[in-house]
Amino acid sequence: MVAVVAESSALSELLARPAALPALPRAIRELTTLLDSEEVSLDAVVRLLGAEPGLAMRVLRLANSSFYGRTRAVESVADAVLLIGLAALKVLVLGSGITAAVRLPESLARGHYWRHCLHTAVGARYFAVHAQVDPQAAFTAGLVHAIGEPILGQQFGAELRRLDERLPFYDGERAEGERQRLGVGYPEVGAELARRWHFPATLVEAIRAAPEPLREAPFNPYAGCVYLARHLASDTERKRNPQESCATLDARVLDQLGLSAEVAFAMPPYARLSQGLETLFS
Repeated sequence: MVAVVAESSALSELLARPAALPALPRAIRELTTLLDSEEVSLDAVVRLLGAEPGLAMRVLRLANSSFYGRTRAVESVADAVLLIGLAALKVLVLGSGITAAVRLPESLARGHYWRHCLHTAVGARYFAVHAQVDPQAAFTAGLVHAIGEPILGQQFGAELRRLDERLPFYDGERAEGERQRLGVGYPEVGAELARRWHFPATLVEAIRAAPEPLREAPFNPYAGCVYLARHLASDTERKRNPQESCATLDARVLDQLGLSAEVAFAMPPYARLSQGLETLFS
């Protein structure tokens, strides 16, 4: 009980700092609201994208990427939206908004950080498909699971640089190391940011619980998918043998998701799963 109170106090102190948590750009908020509505007008989506040329260009680049394997170029935004689908479009919109809203501190190399987040996202989607839960929701949870990390880095740069020497940001013990040093970890900060960005409650809790999905009840399957994907993505950063990485997964998480260890061993390399999606952050 004492640890929870300390974390809550530290998080409250952080949130009291001016502009501690960034806001999503207005155009991104409008698009995500539209994409969340029960009846989505393609014309309205294309009109809003037309007001954001940079985002429209990303949509076209994604539609023409190797991920979709097109043999003919997609030239209009409307055709691109029809090709990639509204669920994928929402992920792209959120990815664009997040990269625009969140400023990475010097301690986090842009390519390194976003690569790890993208790998976690595609890995979470892979496990979600096998666990028969929403793969797009799992992808989103994986993409933003560590969004609290750059925010802590902006506010507590010196402290976290010292922690980096022992626990890099992608380490599985990073969250607990931050709690011990700062009283709050990146999952709590990220969950609060997701709540303020009006993410579904299931995803907010997935972000909070992902480092230790078995500690929360009831079990959140998206947290479980993100945990598995992050673990393997972390070992990818360390260039460890994939077979060894799979062997060190917490088998209880696999059991909760109804998955066998063979599913983890059969996961394709992250470079293949994420091929063509780098446009989210370029």
